[in-house]
Amino acid sequence: MPQLKGVGEAGFRLLHEVEDLLKVGLAPLNAWQTVGVHSDERGIPITRSVEYRLLWLADGTTGSSGHSGIPGQAWDVGQTDTRHQQNLPAHERELARSLAHLVVVAAVVSQQLGLSLSAVFATVQGTLRRSIEAEEERRISLAGPQASARLLQLLPLAGLGGAYLLGADPISWYLTSPLGAVVGVAGTGLLLSGRAWTRRLIRQAKATT
Repeated sequence: MPQLKGVGEAGFRLLHEVEDLLKVGLAPLNAWQTVGVHSDERGIPITRSVEYRLLWLADGTTGSSGHSGIPGQAWDVGQTDTRHQQNLPAHERELARSLAHLVVVAAVVSQQLGLSLSAVFATVQGTLRRSIEAEEERRISLAGPQASARLLQLLPLAGLGGAYLLGADPISWYLTSPLGAVVGVAGTGLLLSGRAWTRRLIRQAKATT
């Protein structure tokens, strides 16, 4: 079972901190502010603020206190510093957006149904862990085929290099010989078609796993 890290770990840390603060009696609005997340007057967290905080935590830049940032200072929704987003891979940034939406939905459901936000978060964490683990397993399972596809795309260049090492001049043959021109165009077309086909297969695999 994959160990949670990055944004996944940051999500659990944030939920645990808010859950602990709610258990000791803080109102949702104050709890979110304490962990560095903006919320509206109802105590519903702002999606973008949650996403920024997750990226901040995942990037390893936490405050010196036990909470995810400086107590009482929320991460500005209008923050223009994108360093934390740039430091993380695309799938981590996408996960941060998904988790932020999940957290907001949980808060809205809690308020509309009159449930304890702490209890809702306790339930959400189990679903969250399973979703993150499934995503990590999917990403790992696709890493091999993606690496193989990239390697296969480099084989034509390796073939050209090998030909030069053997004393041949394939580029000149492609450019000066009618047969070479046909072979070069056909090979390039097949290479591009194979690349597009491989990408399509990988996208289909991502959509079905």
